Amino acid sequence: MKECVLTKDVVKRIPVDAKITRYEQKQKLAITASHFLDQYAAAISTRIYATELEERLFLIQHYLVSALRDAQADAVEQNQRLAASLQELEAFRQKRHDAKKARITEPELVDADSMEPNRRRTSSCAAPRGTPSQHPSRSEVAHQSIDPATIAKEPLYAVTIDEYKAKDTAGQRAAAEVDRMVDEVEYMTDEVQRLTAELEDAKVEAGRLAEELVAKDEELKAFRQKRHDAKKARASDPVLAAADAVAPCSVHAAYATPNSSRKGAAPPFVGAVPHQAFDPITMPVSPAVVAAEPLYMATAEELQHVRDVADQLAEQAVQGAAAREAEVYDAMSNLEGELDVARARIAQLEDVAVALKMQLSGAEEAGKKVTDALEVAEKERQQLCDDLEAALDELELKKEEYDQLLGNLEEVQVLLEASNVAERNALEALEQRNRNMVDLQGDLAHALVVSKENENLRAQLEAKEREIHKLKEHNELWTDPVDTRTQKVTHRFTKIFEGDWCRLVRKRPEALKAAFLIDSSNACHVPGDQIGFVDFVHDW
Repeated sequence: MKECVLTKDVVKRIPVDAKITRYEQKQKLAITASHFLDQYAAAISTRIYATELEERLFLIQHYLVSALRDAQADAVEQNQRLAASLQELEAFRQKRHDAKKARITEPELVDADSMEPNRRRTSSCAAPRGTPSQHPSRSEVAHQSIDPATIAKEPLYAVTIDEYKAKDTAGQRAAAEVDRMVDEVEYMTDEVQRLTAELEDAKVEAGRLAEELVAKDEELKAFRQKRHDAKKARASDPVLAAADAVAPCSVHAAYATPNSSRKGAAPPFVGAVPHQAFDPITMPVSPAVVAAEPLYMATAEELQHVRDVADQLAEQAVQGAAAREAEVYDAMSNLEGELDVARARIAQLEDVAVALKMQLSGAEEAGKKVTDALEVAEKERQQLCDDLEAALDELELKKEEYDQLLGNLEEVQVLLEASNVAERNALEALEQRNRNMVDLQGDLAHALVVSKENENLRAQLEAKEREIHKLKEHNELWTDPVDTRTQKVTHRFTKIFEGDWCRLVRKRPEALKAAFLIDSSNACHVPGDQIGFVDFVHDW
């Protein structure tokens, strides 16, 4: 075992070295404490910033979630409206396809479309090469898009195929009946050649009247004026006025009297001023009144012409009979004159007279048959005109319905475009929100990293605090904090070094204060935070 031998100088140097070591440890401890305080303040600031950032992220996330929920609800509503509109559009497309398919079976309708039946069927029903089916299914037809310009250029389909076939069958029956009547008339004209020209004229006149009745399609004002003129003309004719049970020249009274009991009288205009000038063009007429009125299909001049033709036919028939009677009378006179010359021919002349009388009676019967045939033809023509008028009315109604359907289709198209725009806007908003969410997630991840770093710094700070606490326990110079509010220490310093200390005190008191704190803490062996309320007062 070796003995530890210490010299006197070494023993004297031990307290000095201990003081030096103690001073150095105190300086290191002060520096370490200031560093730890700075780190602790930075950690507190970081924790506050992280808390505020978490609150902002929570608010932003809550706002984005609510906005996304609203956008999803709007998108669902728009999709529902779009689905309803698409169902209606598919129904319109299917109806159009069925109409075109039904028109293909009618050669006349195909000719009206300027296309042969086989070619139309090929162009409408043929599928491209390689397709599984030659005929498109109902779902494919309903989902095929059609250009609005193509729909606008297509003709207006306002009559069903059953109605068209029914009208075509009725027209064929009427044509067959007319052909039969023409054959009968031709047969009668063969027997009575004198009435052939008059019968042809009557047929031409009847055809012209039918063409005029079919071709007239005037506007509402013209119809009202024509109706007024017709009533006025019928009122001026005693026969027609008697048929209508109206006194002649009383058409204005029928419009002006509200309580008129005449059949077909027009009701007065609602809100009209009494004793005001009557205007037949602007006076509205109820459709029920117009439907209840008789059908005026000929003008007064045409009626007068028909009357003149009938009178002329009657006069011609009377003249023909008179001529026949005159001829017979002349023949009888000649026979009576020649009776004295050739009495042997009396019996033969009497037979000739009987034959002439039979021919005259046959001609009269043929004339009656022709008149009856004309009456039947007139009734058939009137019935055809009535059917044509009814068909025109139905076509007008169908046209209005189709126009309304076209208007609804345009509204559906506008709604579809608006829904598409809204859907695109919603998708763009969702994409923007998704990008914002990605950015926020990145910020949140960065904040989490910073929070983890703060946790690590906090752990290090706690470790340093524990180390400082241990150092405080082992360092007798470290004192606990005391209440310095009532303590006040005054130091007086004497200028030793040369320099402008007055300017330093006035201009830079912070630097002087920091130097004073360091020197005082070192001299008094206390931490720097235990010295406060430092003030400088110069006495020069």
